[in-house]
Amino acid sequence: MRLRSLLSALPLALALGFAAASPAPAAPLGLRGPQPVSAADVARGPRLYQLPFPSGMTFTMCQGNNQGSHTGNGQYAWDFCMPIGTPVTASRGGTVKWTRQDFTEHGEGPAFADKNNYVVVDHGDGTSAIYMHVMHMGVRVQVGQHVDTGQLLAYSGNTGWSGGPHTHFMVMQSNAYDWYAPSLPVAFAGVPGDGVPVDGDRLTSGNAAIDPVSYTHLRAHE
Repeated sequence: MRLRSLLSALPLALALGFAAASPAPAAPLGLRGPQPVSAADVARGPRLYQLPFPSGMTFTMCQGNNQGSHTGNGQYAWDFCMPIGTPVTASRGGTVKWTRQDFTEHGEGPAFADKNNYVVVDHGDGTSAIYMHVMHMGVRVQVGQHVDTGQLLAYSGNTGWSGGPHTHFMVMQSNAYDWYAPSLPVAFAGVPGDGVPVDGDRLTSGNAAIDPVSYTHLRAHE
């Protein structure tokens, strides 16, 4: 009698034991909480970029990562001091996502942050590059246009939050709704060592050469 009872109870015990040992099913994707996304997950592009000005030109890197105003979203930004009218060229190819060129004002401080002229190029892999402070009516590309590395994008200027003529460059996480997004660390081809310049470095570009006609704006401001 006892043996029969034990045998009859065995299937139930086995079923309960299997259920306890089995992992709980994963929640449907739509019901899961927000999943953290790291910069490494977003940035799938190369870390090495060309300098954002034509081959053979030499300029000073005058403000680097985590320096001065380069904080928050802009912590991995770079400032290259250069005369107004200098050709600004693509550090990497992609599709033009945003442009602005109608501002003339400039000054230091947040009051001028929304008066920047710029070009944003989407690289198609979750990253984009912004070229900022370009001169009034100095953009030479259109939204939706494909550009190659080294192609002329605009002419440098001194617009928006700017204390002097320079080009602000940074690679950032692509954002479909905003032209300025969290920046990502990169390095530059041709820069000695690890490719990361320090303030005051004089840098000669190995980017593509451009048509000399493109230097007209630079000569006009000399």
